[in-house]
Amino acid sequence: MDELHKVKNLIKQIVETKFVSKKALTNEQKIIGNEIQKVSYHFFTEIKAEHPSYTIDKNPLLKKYSVNDETDGILESQVLDYFLDNSEAFYELVAYKFCGKRKRKKYYVENHIFYMRLFSNICSKEYDLYFVNKNFELYLFENDMTNVFFIEYINDYFIELPDEVVGKIRKLLQQKDLVHYELQEKLNAISEEINRYSKGCSYKLQNGAITFMDFLGWKGLWQSSNRNHLETVSELIQNIEMKVQEFTYDIFEYSSNLELSKLISISDTIAIFTPKLLKCDEVQLLKLHAKIAKYILEECVTKGYPIRGAITFGEYNTKNNIMIGPGIDECASWHETCNWIGVHFTPSAEFLINAGRRNLSNLIVKEDKIPVKNGYPKVAYCVKWIIDKEKFMELTRNVKALLPEISSKYMNTYSFLYREEDNDGKNGIS
Repeated sequence: MDELHKVKNLIKQIVETKFVSKKALTNEQKIIGNEIQKVSYHFFTEIKAEHPSYTIDKNPLLKKYSVNDETDGILESQVLDYFLDNSEAFYELVAYKFCGKRKRKKYYVENHIFYMRLFSNICSKEYDLYFVNKNFELYLFENDMTNVFFIEYINDYFIELPDEVVGKIRKLLQQKDLVHYELQEKLNAISEEINRYSKGCSYKLQNGAITFMDFLGWKGLWQSSNRNHLETVSELIQNIEMKVQEFTYDIFEYSSNLELSKLISISDTIAIFTPKLLKCDEVQLLKLHAKIAKYILEECVTKGYPIRGAITFGEYNTKNNIMIGPGIDECASWHETCNWIGVHFTPSAEFLINAGRRNLSNLIVKEDKIPVKNGYPKVAYCVKWIIDKEKFMELTRNVKALLPEISSKYMNTYSFLYREEDNDGKNGIS
């Protein structure tokens, strides 16, 4: 894996410095040229040890060379000179080692790896991407070859490409007479066009799942005990952020380097956003946010911090810590309406759940007694979570005075979590 990581970094350096062999090189490019020589010779001797007749582009010198002939220093020196600054040979060797043997009847860049740096309108960041040219298509390359088409991958995780750009890519891949650097240069021009288009669309609202949660009793928290709340909550938020990404990776294939879900933490409020992608539906995203909310509820309450919130589906956009959109308005308005420790779904999410209801019992539960504040309509669905009863009782003991406006939150939560256990001695939520 370390070897592949070094190769990918070298590919990136070659592209970004516009390195082309047999041209006047800058000092930086000379350093890259020496690295090309070192890596190429290492790969070449590895392949030669297993396949003595291996050569590149029918080169007789390379075909003659044998790794077992330790006395022929002159031939070894000539081979090393051949690889110096030779990016085309480097790409051929990388293709052979990581992407499979090239068929001789295929054009020169079959199985070769190409690099792009693209801006994701979904994540609002640029990412390094690697693709392999195979059978007139570009496929995503991560730790090895995948069956993910370049165009589909960009449409899913970056921006839905205009037909004009798709046509340019298709036409380009049909050109069999291009060597690697020529095809890479043309792909660079296309990537710049994609980035201009994607960044131009970055201000538009996008659809997705939204969760707002806020800590109860935040005001005056600093004087509630001898604990270092700033450090504890900061660490708690960091752990939540890692879990958000982990849960998101679980449902989106080949997204391990993309920050699809975004967490914003301001004072006592946590906001989480996950965009609607082409290959996932609304209920799938709501279930993801239910899983995230369940983790947050259980983790926060265990550590002594009661929290509540709401989940919706709607339009939004974010930049830094600024959030706008009708989905933001709905979720922000509803997340303080419930009088308990828990997370419920807003009306927009409820309509989607009713329309596409399936296998929700382990994350989302229909609850007739979700305690909303006076004047608000009843909502039907909430997140299913559980906490050890003793942990919950410890939480209540940390409250100095269970005044009516405070105690109702704890009593409603207790009823939701333990009423079945108290009624018949069975825990119906575990």
